[in-house]
Amino acid sequence: MPKARVPSENVPDNASTAAVRAARLGPRLLIIKAVALGALALLGAALSRTPWMREWLGPDGALAQGLKNLDFAAYPVFLLGSGLLIAVGVPRLLFCPIAGAAFGFWPGLLISTASTMAAYFTTFLFIRGQLADRETPWILPDRLAFLKKDPGIAGVILTRLIPVPGLLGTVALSLSPVRKRAFFAGSLIGLIPEAVPLLLLGAGMLEGSPRQLAWTFAGGLLLVVACLGLIRHLMLRHRTAATKDSSGE
Repeated sequence: MPKARVPSENVPDNASTAAVRAARLGPRLLIIKAVALGALALLGAALSRTPWMREWLGPDGALAQGLKNLDFAAYPVFLLGSGLLIAVGVPRLLFCPIAGAAFGFWPGLLISTASTMAAYFTTFLFIRGQLADRETPWILPDRLAFLKKDPGIAGVILTRLIPVPGLLGTVALSLSPVRKRAFFAGSLIGLIPEAVPLLLLGAGMLEGSPRQLAWTFAGGLLLVVACLGLIRHLMLRHRTAATKDSSGE
């Protein structure tokens, strides 16, 4: 009777193979993300010139003025309102120009990032709590098979780079063994670059005094470059670690 074939310890499992594929894809996704950010900025600049965009989403538009009329209460209203909508699947980027128009660039960046992170982290903790007593883990799709093992901060960023809705990425990460701190840090780093162009446009980047606009634009650009540089560093380190793990070193 033929003996059963015993897999070699040096043969990588599906999760390790998927991790290597995902890690190699990371730098390419980062380039795609950078190009997409440029296209997003150009599209936003073109749309911001249209009358209906100025009427609703400009610094003097209806939504921004409505929030400004609430004075200090505008911050908790925006935080809770946008957070609840993001938690049920509304794209977070829709709220970035509103935050920039109502609060300015830097306060808008803080409040919009806080609302997004609150929505994502609450969803993450809720799903983890619901699955605490589940004996059989959920089966992730092949595209996210690298999440079967703890992907770390780089894996969280990689999930955010994949072109899927943010809520779906959060659900997938909730089903993975990623640690809470890695989820929070990776999500925070991955969310900022996309938000900056829309916040700048909402804050009136194409209007106002040239000096103030130059400082705001320079600050936003440095923030995006710093985030993309950090993401690239983490992606390369993640690819090296995934390759070593797959080869059994």
